[in-house]
Amino acid sequence: MGYSPLTNRYRPTSQSSSRLNARVDMVVGHHMAGTDAEGVARAMISGSRQVSSNYIITNEGEIWCMVDEGLRAWTSGSGSDGGKGAAIDRRAITVEIENQSTVGWTISPAAFNAFAALLADVHKRLGVPLSRANMIGHREEWERWRASYPTACPGGLNMDAAVATAAKSLQPAPEPPKKPKPKGKKMILIRNEGGSIAALLPHPTTPELFVRQGLTLDGWGALAGAGYVYVQVSNAQFNAYAPAL
Repeated sequence: MGYSPLTNRYRPTSQSSSRLNARVDMVVGHHMAGTDAEGVARAMISGSRQVSSNYIITNEGEIWCMVDEGLRAWTSGSGSDGGKGAAIDRRAITVEIENQSTVGWTISPAAFNAFAALLADVHKRLGVPLSRANMIGHREEWERWRASYPTACPGGLNMDAAVATAAKSLQPAPEPPKKPKPKGKKMILIRNEGGSIAALLPHPTTPELFVRQGLTLDGWGALAGAGYVYVQVSNAQFNAYAPAL
């Protein structure tokens, strides 16, 4: 299955297992309960702790892939929940996020934005619904299904805001407002030669420049000076001269 194109570093660990044909339809956010992403990554790679996640997100907003998305990471399993946490891991992309501080277990803005971007990416590539039913924090496993174990994880990560930010990022940008066209007016090109109109053409571009210049035409009166100028006239004036084109 591979990994997200948003990945900054691929740091595979062997601490993973088969998804047993489970379809990925969830994302579970975790926090590290610590401020050492590098130390957590090394522990996952070395096997000093039997734990892993599909992704790590650092305080700087870097995304590290630790376990290929086609495999189950060992993130939520528990020996006392009858295998419920492990079953969720088989359905989920799991993400461990480095804490900015141990006071309140806060998440940095850069890490939050990277997590929201990853949610949007997983939604686009894997079809995981952008909903709070499918994108949850670790503690919700216990609250909803008595899976995994009671925990305060993911700490200061606001899952509601993360899912909303991901959804907003996928909305098309609004089109710029269109400038209203003057009603009943046309722009023409007039060459003034001794007070007579020698040529008349439709205006090829926008009228704003010429409006700023303050050019006007009083009926078909003579214009001072020689050369080509653009002026705005009524439809009646334009149509009266159009047969001569």
